[in-house]
Amino acid sequence: MSVFVNLIDRGDRITMNKPGTQKIETERLILRRFVIEDADDMFNGWCNDPEVSKYLTWPPHGKVEVTKSLLNA
Repeated sequence: MSVFVNLIDRGDRITMNKPGTQKIETERLILRRFVIEDADDMFNGWCNDPEVSKYLTWPPHGKVEVTKSLLNA
């Protein structure tokens, strides 16, 4: 499987132009876009954790509905 990624230098930042999130699968790993069915695991695993979100641009999710709305966007 090939993945198409274009890097464009915009001076002080690099941007990526891509046709969409590609599924990447190896013998031991699958990288794919999040789906709504992942919301509970995301919320319980890290989205509601203040220690994780202190490094992110958003606060911890207080309810799983916040995580679901993010995935529906």
